[in-house]
Amino acid sequence: MFLIKSGNILTNDDTHRKSCVDVIKAKIGNIMPRPAEGFTLAEILITLGIIGVVAAMTIPNLINAYKAKQLRTRFNKAYSIIQQAARQINANDSSLDILFGGKSQGGTYRNLLPYLSGATDCGYYYKEKCLNINEYKGMSTGGLDDGQIMLSDGTLITFERSGAIAVDINGSNKPNLVGYDLFLFQAIDEEFVPYGAPQTWYNNSKYPCNYNFSWNKSIGCAYRAVNDPDYFKNLVKKYKP
Repeated sequence: MFLIKSGNILTNDDTHRKSCVDVIKAKIGNIMPRPAEGFTLAEILITLGIIGVVAAMTIPNLINAYKAKQLRTRFNKAYSIIQQAARQINANDSSLDILFGGKSQGGTYRNLLPYLSGATDCGYYYKEKCLNINEYKGMSTGGLDDGQIMLSDGTLITFERSGAIAVDINGSNKPNLVGYDLFLFQAIDEEFVPYGAPQTWYNNSKYPCNYNFSWNKSIGCAYRAVNDPDYFKNLVKKYKP
């Protein structure tokens, strides 16, 4: 039996009193928000450890993928520019012979300038107006000393008067290695054919591309760079500064 007086619940039955208190607590609990449960220190440390391991595994791969994409983009752009220039020269009833054959001082390489928007004439031999070609490692610079032209994006084109060009896709930036940022092409049948192709002087049967970055071991890598979609992915993995 319950007695109600002045809003209070009175009872002589302890069991009923306990039941009423439980009911009130339950009502209050439904109204008041419960405190959020936290993580223990051990759980936090384990989580951070997992994040660290995942980051150590993925970040290098992401960096390599970014470098490979940059190199691929710059190579494709430079390759497109020199081939477009060759087509324009042919359209003007001329040939790529106008770029070669003369002595360095003759400046025949300058005949390419009208076909390259915003390009800079860097001179010839080992002048440092754009880049001193002695900075190229592990290679014979004698094949690069017959003229230099720098494109508006920093790409450097050097000439060998016997009928070849070298394209440095990132200009004066390092590492200046053949097969990494420097690629060579031969003027054949009114186009620039990448070294390593069967019809070039340095075809892959004699000069295989093996990511060695030396003149004889990587001079034919331009052909691989053109035809192998994974060339630059493999390149950044093998290159150790």
